[in-house]
Amino acid sequence: YQGDFDDFLHDFMAGNIPYGSWADHVKSWCNQEVVKEAKTLYLSFQEVTQDKRGVCRKIMKHLGLKVEEAQLAKIVGEVTLENMKANQSKFAPKEVEYRAGHQHFNSGKAGQGKSQIEDCSPNTQEDFKTWIRGHFPSGLPQGILP
Repeated sequence: YQGDFDDFLHDFMAGNIPYGSWADHVKSWCNQEVVKEAKTLYLSFQEVTQDKRGVCRKIMKHLGLKVEEAQLAKIVGEVTLENMKANQSKFAPKEVEYRAGHQHFNSGKAGQGKSQIEDCSPNTQEDFKTWIRGHFPSGLPQGILP
């Protein structure tokens, strides 16, 4: 992305980013009928970063898979931020072109997006709050933004 974060956030709200509208994406899997039919498993970034082993077990159970402890340990070792950064060609989206010095994976710390929004201009912050209220009048699904 060539602009600053304020510019990015406005393009994000307009759906002018790779993969299109984030709001439409989130709404598509928040529909309760879709959730029941697809047997959707919700995981928050915070949950994944705090308990990888527990989350892997939860995913395996959701998929009806049985995994031995040794296999689970190997999986948990593979899904570290360090491993994903070292193997970006395996984990990062191929459809997105990053400018020099940028990569798909950030610090891996929860709350980074919120702090980036708080660093935006007051007008952009207000635009974002209005946009969220317009798309999610009942509030965002739990775990989407802290």
